[in-house]
Amino acid sequence: MSAGVGKSYRMLQEAMHFVKNGIDVKIGFIETHNRKETHEFLDGLPIIPRRNFL
Repeated sequence: MSAGVGKSYRMLQEAMHFVKNGIDVKIGFIETHNRKETHEFLDGLPIIPRRNFL
């Protein structure tokens, strides 16, 4: 796997497809690398909040 080949982008596309078809999806962690297109896919997808251990 190489950086910047679209792994996260594709995963988010699939997640959005599942959500639209009634399949429960939760995002546990996503690194968008500040890419606008990748970040836009997060709209409408449920994200599990990160825990603060401090």
